[in-house]
Amino acid sequence: EYDITFRGPAVCPIGGGGGPGGGEEEGWGGLSWFSSLLLVLLGLAAVYIGVGYAYNKNVHGLSGTEALPHREFWLELPSVLSEACARTGREVRDV
Repeated sequence: EYDITFRGPAVCPIGGGGGPGGGEEEGWGGLSWFSSLLLVLLGLAAVYIGVGYAYNKNVHGLSGTEALPHREFWLELPSVLSEACARTGREVRDV
């Protein structure tokens, strides 16, 4: 039998396993609001992609990347964002 102890800011506090006697009593508050928001957004994105893909495949008969929902929008988004950042940079420099 081995007893291993890890110390540092990246490990859970003693008793922080989430079960009885762990976590919140010692100040372990769980996920931050931002982490929770990101998880919810990732979950919604997964549902959006999954449902949209299934719809396009079953209703429109598309397959592969063509079945992705709003495919053209997502393909154009990087260039639109790049152009917006470049324009913002120009506007800031001109001030």
